[in-house]
Amino acid sequence: MIQRKAKTNILLVSSEFHQVFGNISGHLKDASNNLYEIENAVGWVEEHRAKW
Repeated sequence: MIQRKAKTNILLVSSEFHQVFGNISGHLKDASNNLYEIENAVGWVEEHRAKW
């Protein structure tokens, strides 16, 4: 797993993000309740907050 994060705050402009890259295992459920198994898939998750 690899993490990347940064934070910038310059008066009226700010940005903060956190990204995680790696292998993902688990399951997803769609709107029709179909369940999809995921095993060792390469992927990422990101959270980003920005103000300007």
